[in-house]
This record gives sequence, C-alpha cells and structure tokens, in this order.
Amino acid sequence: MWSKPATKHIVSFLALAWAAFVYVMFFKVFSFYPGTASAVRLGIGIIATLGLYSVMWYLVKGRRGASVVDFSELPGVAVGVLGVAVGVSFIIAATRGDFRGYLGNNLQEIVYLAGIILAAFYVGDLLLQRLRLGVNGLERAFLSISTGLGIMAVLVFLAGAIGAVYIWPFRILTLVPALLGAYRISTTVAPGTAKKLGFSVLPNPLSLGIAVLLGLSFIAAWIPTWNYDSLLYHIAVPKFYMLAHKIYYVRDFMPADYPLNGEMLFMLAMVVKDDTVAQLVSYFMAVWLVLGVFVFSRRFYSYRAGVISVALLLTISVFINKVPVNNNDTVLALFTMAAVYALVAWWETRRNGWFYLSGFMLGVTAGSKYSGFFTLFFVGLLAIVLLVTTKKKEPGAVAGTVKTVGVFAMAAFVGVGPWLVKNYLFTGNPVYPMLISVFGGRDWMAPATRVFQNTVRNANFVATGALGNLAVLWQLTIRKPVEMTIGPALVAFLPFAFKRNRILKGSVFIPLLAAAGFLIPWALLLAQVARFAIPGIVLLIIVVAAGIDRFVGGKRVPGAMIALMLGVAVLANTFVLVVDQYKAFEIGLALTSHRQFTQRNTLARMSGFINGRIPADKKIAMVIDNRAYYLNKRPLLMLNPLNNGRIDQINIKSPDQLMRIFKDEKVDYVFATDEIRRYTYALPKTSPFSVVYRPMTENLDLLIKEGRLKAVLRSGDFWLYKING
Repeated sequence: MWSKPATKHIVSFLALAWAAFVYVMFFKVFSFYPGTASAVRLGIGIIATLGLYSVMWYLVKGRRGASVVDFSELPGVAVGVLGVAVGVSFIIAATRGDFRGYLGNNLQEIVYLAGIILAAFYVGDLLLQRLRLGVNGLERAFLSISTGLGIMAVLVFLAGAIGAVYIWPFRILTLVPALLGAYRISTTVAPGTAKKLGFSVLPNPLSLGIAVLLGLSFIAAWIPTWNYDSLLYHIAVPKFYMLAHKIYYVRDFMPADYPLNGEMLFMLAMVVKDDTVAQLVSYFMAVWLVLGVFVFSRRFYSYRAGVISVALLLTISVFINKVPVNNNDTVLALFTMAAVYALVAWWETRRNGWFYLSGFMLGVTAGSKYSGFFTLFFVGLLAIVLLVTTKKKEPGAVAGTVKTVGVFAMAAFVGVGPWLVKNYLFTGNPVYPMLISVFGGRDWMAPATRVFQNTVRNANFVATGALGNLAVLWQLTIRKPVEMTIGPALVAFLPFAFKRNRILKGSVFIPLLAAAGFLIPWALLLAQVARFAIPGIVLLIIVVAAGIDRFVGGKRVPGAMIALMLGVAVLANTFVLVVDQYKAFEIGLALTSHRQFTQRNTLARMSGFINGRIPADKKIAMVIDNRAYYLNKRPLLMLNPLNNGRIDQINIKSPDQLMRIFKDEKVDYVFATDEIRRYTYALPKTSPFSVVYRPMTENLDLLIKEGRLKAVLRSGDFWLYKING
C-alpha cells in the first residue's frame, strides 16, 4: 500500500507532466504564425527583450528573495508604460504629424474616456452606498465602475427610447456625474495612495510583462474602429440610432434586435466624441475584467491566487485578441464576473444587498447578449436555491424568501427588461429573432432561423457528440489560427481546479457551477466559437488559479515551473498581439493621423463618395457585406441571408429574381465587395456558407455581366453599382 505522501507526489508529477504535454501540443500549432516580416521582427524583439530582462531580474533581485508573485509595482509600471505611449505619440504628432488633428481627436478621446469612467464610478458607487455593502479600495473601485457601466447602459437605452439621442443630453449625462465622481474620489482616497504609483527601476518581470501587453493593446485600441464585427454591428447599430436620434426598429438586420447594453455604452461614447472613444471604452472594460479576476481571487482565496488568475487570463489568446478591438464578448464577461462576485459575497456574508446587486448584474449580463441568458437562468436559479436553503429554518422564512426573490427579480428586470419590452413592442416577440417558432415575430420566418443556425453550427463546430463536447476545450487549445484558441495554460492546469478539500467552499463551487452553466450550452448551441466562451472561461480561470495556489503552497520548484510556463504563454500572446495589430500601432502612436487613416481606408473613401455625391434620398442595397458603419446616412437595405429573416434571399434561382428584390425595395444603388466574392467562390459548393452565399453572389455577377448593374465607383475591394433600367 502506497503511503499518502507518495501518492501526492505521483499525482503532482502527473499534473505537471500533463501541463508540459499540453504546451508541446499548443506550440506545434503556434510554431508557424503568418504575418509581415516587420511585424514578426517587432514581436520577436519585444518578447526577446522581456525574456532577457526576466533573466537579468532573477540574477539581480530574484536570487535575493524578491518574489515575482507581487503586483505592488504594477500600477506604477502600467502608468509609466501608458505615459510613454502617450508622450511618444504627442511628440510624433507635434514634430511630423497632424498636430491639430491630434489635439482635436487623440487627446480629447482620452479625456472623454476618463469622463465616462468617472461617471460610471459615481452612479455605481451611489448604488453600492445604498446597498450598504461596506466595500473599500480596489473592491469598491471594481464594483462601483462595473455596476455604474451597467446603470449607464440602461440610462442610455431609456434616452434612446424617448428620442433624446443628441450630443448635449449625452454630454450632460456624462459630465455631471463625472465631476461628482472626481470629487467623491478626491475626498475618499487615502493619503499616500499616489506613492503606490512610484516607478521601480527594476520592476518584477510579471508586472512589466503585463504592463507592456496592456500598453500595446491600448496603442492598438487608440484608433478609428476598423474591426469587421464592429463595423458590422457593434458600432453600426448605435450609428443607426444616432442618425435617427432614437432607438427604432431596423428591418432585415438581425443584430439590431439583440440585447445591446454594451453597444449602448459605445453609442454614448460615439455621441459625446467618436468611434475611437467607443473602442477605448471596450478596451477599458477588458482591462477592468483583468482587475476583476485579481480582486475576486484576492478576496475569496489569496493574494497569490489573484496574481495567478491575472496571468492565466492573459494566456487566453482569444481574449488578448479582443482586448484592443470593439466587441461585446469581454463586456459580457465583465458583467458576468460582477454578478458572480456579488453572489459569492452574499453567500459568505448573508447581506441581502449583495444578493440584490447580483440580480441587477445578472440582468445587465442578459441585456448585453443573448448568451447572457445562460448566466441569468442558471446563476439566477442557483442563487434562489442557495437562498431557500439558508432561509428555510428562519421564522417567517416563506414571506422573507418571497420578498427577497421578488426584489432580486425586479433588479434583474431593470438590466434586461427594456430590451425585452422593446422587442415585444416592435416585433411581438420579446426575444426576437430567437424562438420564432414559439413567439413568432415581425418580418422573420422560422426557416430563416433554421438556415442561420444550421450554417453557423456546421461551419464552426470543432467537436460533436458526447466525447467531442467533453473535449471541446482541448480542441480549442490546438486548433488554428492561434489567435482564435484559448491558449495552452487553461487546459494544462485544469486538473488543479478539482481539489476535493476545496470544491465544497462557496467561493469555489459557485463560480465553478456558473462556469459550467455557461460553457455547457455554449458547447451545444453557440457553434463552439472560442470568443463566445470568454465569460465561462474567465470564471473557470478563477477556480483553476485557486487550485494552483493550493498546489504550490510553499514548494519552490513547482512554483517556479508554473511561473515559467505562465510567463511563456503570456509572451506568446504578446507576440500574437503585435503581429495582429501591427498596422494599428502607427495610428495609435500618431505616425498616421486619424484623418490620414480615414483617407487611406478604402471603405472610408467609398463612404465619402456616397455621402458627398449620392443624393440622400437614394436607397442603397448592401449585398452580403454589411459593414455599414460608413454608409448609413441614407435608407439602407441589408441583403445578407444570414442577417435577415427573408428566406427568398437564400433561394434565389435567377438574376431576374434578384433584380425583382431590388425593384420591390426601390433600390437605386448596390454595394458589393470582391473580398466576399473571393471568399464565396473559394468555398466548396457543399460548404454551409457557400450554400447560403453562392446563389446571391452568382446572380449578382450575372446582373453585372448583363449590364443591368453599372459600376459607378471602385475603392479597393469595394464596388458601387447603379441599377440600370
């Protein structure tokens, strides 16, 4: 019979061996990463410099007992890195760039971003004060701003609902609470706090690496929006509402019917300034999520677990890919984290204020994306079950429980209810275009929903069947492209999450069950797209970090091995970020001004022609490519079979049928792209996207060949055609 210590050593060895195996398999995929030679050289230079610095730091300070698991230097290092980035961009703009444009755009964008953050802090802190949660320091900052962003999203929606989407109402909505927030911070910050921002001459490698990674992400985010999905709907739908000064029913464009709390914040940023501020708001929320995992782990586990959780999160390649671009996946993850945080705090303190805060944040989560309903239903049910188990032996338990659940439900409704009411009033279906077969819905057909679901599922699923679904995280570790993976560290250290003596603690089983409640329906229903899994992955990371912390304990060698493996994965993601965002750096550093970028951008040039030369009453149809942000200053028809409910657009049999759609919709011009043509024709005819896109693409080309569509302008891959006859 083996002794217990021997068994523990064998299990520890097997766990580390598994981690090493996962890393080897991941880097086999990572070994070739496409990119321009300049981008690859820059990426290699940055990670090599950080690697050499780490060795030097160990020789100078590490051997004397300095710990790498220490974030005391991170605030100062981060401020220093961001300060250098802003300073360099200022000097470049002043000496060789568009300095007037820089002052009018770049610097003002940072000011407006700060204003939105301060406003969120103020309104969120008011709610926390009313709930009497007794939080301070980083915990107060994280919860106040996260909650405040949710409140502001609801307020912006209500402003849109009453037709008040104008510059000055929105600037007042931002400026007044921002000033009050700044005053509140100035009166509550403890003396000597500024000294914590002191910059160390030799900061520890982990703090420096994180600061560099987030600093590079900031530079990449500090540019006009160019990301495909952002142009498609993250800022396109808010732009529709801005132009109409109200929230209205956008026909034949499915994303406009999603719950869009995150996009409401983007609309606020766009109204008060521009789309770059919207992208910076998205960047900030991703960074705030990084802070959130630290605050969560530090409060409920340990300081070291907080550091490990941050490092683990920054090894998730798909997360790093989304940090600098406008998106709603990190928005959803932030609100999910805040909701689960509040529930765990309630479980440990039994203060009802935490329970109500969790309900509100669950509502905001569901109001940010339909997949947020996974969290609302599962975590909401879990919260009610936990409440019942704690109240059942108290006097008047039934009445007290019903009252508490009622307030919880009302708080959740505040966060998601406006979107349900809006969809019901516009379409007759509160979750439009979902559940069409149950609720029906305006301008939408059940067959179109089935086509959308089947196309996305068949095109993106990486694993099917019972065993495949269980192994989906493994598949997302070793698939290509690298920036769409979850990186090696999560799966490598996943066994550490399931330590028997920890699993029954509320601070562990609540986030673990919440992660499962999100990831299981994600694997079954959301085509196993890696970025859609970010909210569940973040919760899982917290539990894994706690397990690693317990495993390491005071053991020096395993701790050093795990620190090295996490550091390698973070450096790998730094390289991926540099290669992916290389072109954005010259804009963020003012080597290219916002105006020059817009003039160079082919889609922007097309928009300039359309908005300047085509009369405003002329109607444009966009065929398949819906990057409508620059082109929506006039009536617009979306002809994308995957983004509208018209089944006739999928079953186009002839050019005459397509022309009939143009005529029926009173279309004057047609917008199309060679990029989509190449993509469609390159696909096998039996592929899901080809089945949907090819009929429309082929018949559009026939109309052009027959002369019934006449080319008016070409800008890069983008074409504008006029209906001829």
